[in-house]
Amino acid sequence: MTKKRVYIPLAILLGLLGFSPMLVSLLGTKQEDKLNPNYYSDTNESLFKSTK
Repeated sequence: MTKKRVYIPLAILLGLLGFSPMLVSLLGTKQEDKLNPNYYSDTNESLFKSTK
């Protein structure tokens, strides 16, 4: 029974660590920004492109 008490918080912690980089990449973007379709074709392109 004690092993389940360790595995559940560990699984939650690892899930948050895996999910947080995706959320951090969205910080600093505006709602008007769109994904850049040329992101994978050139190394100097940014992930988001401003529409203004």
